[in-house]
Amino acid sequence: MEDANLEPGLTATVYVGDTRARDEAQQSSSGARVTVEGVRAAEEDAGVFSLLPEDGLSYQQGAQWTLKVRQPQEGDSGTVSITLPDPAPVYVPEVHTPGAPMRLDFDGLGYDSVLAYVFDASGETTWTNQPESILEVFDLTVSNTAVQTLEIPASAFPDASIYAVALAGMMHSDNRDFDGVNTLLSNMMAGRMQMYAVFTSPSLTVAGRILDIPEPVDPVLGEAFERAGMPSGTTASFFLTDARTDAHSLDEAGLEGADLSLVAEGASFEAVDEGDGLYTLLPDESPSWDIGATWGLDISHDGLQAELEVRLPERPGLTLPEKHLAGQPLLIDITDQDFDSAFVTIVNEWGHVVFSTEPEIQGALGQSIDDTDGLDLIVVPGEALEQPGLYGVGVATSVEGAPAQFTGVNRELSTLRAGRMAISPLRVMR
Repeated sequence: MEDANLEPGLTATVYVGDTRARDEAQQSSSGARVTVEGVRAAEEDAGVFSLLPEDGLSYQQGAQWTLKVRQPQEGDSGTVSITLPDPAPVYVPEVHTPGAPMRLDFDGLGYDSVLAYVFDASGETTWTNQPESILEVFDLTVSNTAVQTLEIPASAFPDASIYAVALAGMMHSDNRDFDGVNTLLSNMMAGRMQMYAVFTSPSLTVAGRILDIPEPVDPVLGEAFERAGMPSGTTASFFLTDARTDAHSLDEAGLEGADLSLVAEGASFEAVDEGDGLYTLLPDESPSWDIGATWGLDISHDGLQAELEVRLPERPGLTLPEKHLAGQPLLIDITDQDFDSAFVTIVNEWGHVVFSTEPEIQGALGQSIDDTDGLDLIVVPGEALEQPGLYGVGVATSVEGAPAQFTGVNRELSTLRAGRMAISPLRVMR
């Protein structure tokens, strides 16, 4: 919804014209005072007035609302009233064939029209029947026959992906509720929109990360990173979920009981099912890193088969000063490096993590793996380095596997990243 610039809440668009015939309906009337339930609408364009969610009106099913228009010159005013309908109880399939039309049944529901949109995973509109002019609104609202079906064209679902279908069953006003307006040409419609996820590809979602951590040159830092839960070697964490689950959070949506293996160097390494959808591989259970090699991830769950793959990159370049003044910010520049994402972890000599931008694995991996700071200038606040002593600064960069190479999973929602960490000592001085 955010990518499509849809804000939850009530919106309204009102066209005001001064006309005596349908063909003249586009003649706008500027400067009118337009209110809905006493809340004034802003004139966005000549004769086009809008209310937005921040204006404070809240949709109340079954309530009768009144639109009032006062013309600036004559001082004439008119009103149109309408009863706000319930959402349309229409069935929208969760799974749909890509490149096929979708026919929705509104028979017997009593709605005068349907306002519909289809958005792809990036928020782009692939299809809508939204009227864009006062004439199109007029043509839509003059219908006095209840809508029976709505056919969304095949072009709305071009790819194997995930789409959002937004539907509002609309009721039109009765001209017996008009006063002071042209009863032939005027109308008002209202409805409540509902959003539905439609999958034209599998709903199995995988978020995974493979991370290689070097043995620090300083043995003190080696022990510190070990205590902090980051032993040297290659580790892997994967989170599985069903994107069609009714769970309210990723923590509740994890898929347990899958057979998940990392395939590398012609061998297969089975991940451990930790529960709640989390699967892990530890350094002593993982293959050794081979720069440029392609590792695969094989998944089997309830008859579903999925495969993902990712290429193993080099370590990032990391340049830090030998000494740093306590309490001062530390700048870590990782720009202009050929990676997709990055995170920073700083550990003191006792193994305490004093600063980290590392995404959490359990539960939130699917979301947080895309919320890293990216390849940019990372600023470590001075309060993280208030105490003098030896610190280890770890910068892990990663590349993402090409979704086009993923099979059996939802490509829009799944991700598999592989990266290596560079560790540098930092002495903080008074």
